[in-house]
Amino acid sequence: MPYRPALLPLLLAWVTGGLASSVVAAPPSGLDSSGLKAWAQYQKEPLHRAFAIAPGGHWGWRSGLTDANQATEEALAACQENSAVTCLSYDLNGRTMLSATRWAEALAPYPRHTATHTGTRRGQRFPDLRLRDAQGQRIPPARLTVVHFWGSWCPPCVKEMPEIARLQRHLAHDTRIRFSLIPLREPVSASQAWLRSRKLTLALTHAETAPGKEAALVLSNGQTLPDRQIAPVFPSTYLLDGNGVVIFSQHGPIHDWASLAPLLRHAAQHAGR
Repeated sequence: MPYRPALLPLLLAWVTGGLASSVVAAPPSGLDSSGLKAWAQYQKEPLHRAFAIAPGGHWGWRSGLTDANQATEEALAACQENSAVTCLSYDLNGRTMLSATRWAEALAPYPRHTATHTGTRRGQRFPDLRLRDAQGQRIPPARLTVVHFWGSWCPPCVKEMPEIARLQRHLAHDTRIRFSLIPLREPVSASQAWLRSRKLTLALTHAETAPGKEAALVLSNGQTLPDRQIAPVFPSTYLLDGNGVVIFSQHGPIHDWASLAPLLRHAAQHAGR
């Protein structure tokens, strides 16, 4: 077969990474608008390039590196600067690196369930708030609890509530997982009215506050804690194992609640052991 000069630009593009850059792959789950812009730019970058992600929407990428290993290491390091949990390699030179199984294990290894320090960081025992269900009953521990602080007065909170409702319906048959949706700085009746107005069927959890101080949460021992120590921004979300130890936290919106489903199932099965 005779040589065709027209193939030379394609060959050069392949060697330099230009051809790979023209292939647009699906973005990782959970990226916010800035992450999606970064992903779009990443697709245009030369080899060697890598993109890393972590639960909660954290990401990082690097391009134009001398080899694939360096690209991966630097992308992971860039992601890790903003993530409390381990970042994972998602893409390398246009090839998807993250399997569904590995994503489900993204929060492992889990903190020891014998944690003695109280706090809101990963591995600490979450403050023992006085929480009640809609009937005023104390809420028993679950194998895994999604604790979500929100309010109908909070625009980012209400924007993600339909996604939370869909995820809760999706996991409704898994009795190991409980959602505690806790409205703050407004009466629970106001939160329920907002949910009804949007035709969202979600059970709310009531956090007791000090009389006349709606921003002071009451602990089981009667002491109080400023709500900003638990929810520095709204919304704020925590995953707790059956012993009340923090597995994961996110301050601010979670941009793809559906992507958490496999992580929640894996944690419900393995965390707290």
